[in-house]
Amino acid sequence: MQPTDNSRIKMLLTGLAALLAAGSALLVLLIFVGYGRLQLNVPRSAAVTINGQAVKETELKLRPGEYNLIVSSPLISPYQATVKVGLFRTVRFGPQLRQRDASAIASALIGAVGSAGPPDLLVPRWFANNAWLVGVVVPGNADLAARYDSAAGKWVVGYYNGGGYPTDLSSLPADVSAYIKYLETNYAGG
Repeated sequence: MQPTDNSRIKMLLTGLAALLAAGSALLVLLIFVGYGRLQLNVPRSAAVTINGQAVKETELKLRPGEYNLIVSSPLISPYQATVKVGLFRTVRFGPQLRQRDASAIASALIGAVGSAGPPDLLVPRWFANNAWLVGVVVPGNADLAARYDSAAGKWVVGYYNGGGYPTDLSSLPADVSAYIKYLETNYAGG
């Protein structure tokens, strides 16, 4: 007995319905469990945004796709990257971060010096695991010691003999104070 055209169509529609049901079940499964993971390895002081949303977690469950990550901190130069997260895959993100530019820190703290524009910090030196920055601000040849206040998440002036800031060397760590004395001795105007 030969199948009729109607029975062939019926078999084709039944097969198509089974395929659609299987595809729908797979789609529902992927909706509930179809994620990838992103593990962040960045300094604790860093702020991380993913597609403009701030995140605090170091491991995230994300839908597959491309994500724009920005890592910033007062201690490092801002870093931006695009990360692709795959289905059921774990991506580890631990970029090589650079220490923030010393002149940028000085500029943010004391602003422009006179009408010469943003200051430069000459002979910068870092102390106490990069929590202190000391150098000579030009123009003006004034000595600056800046301290990173981790509780407030920002740099503060610990010493600046250019006016309007603390100038008590005895309140500074010994190595910071010694370097400022060295700068005052070896750099004119300091």
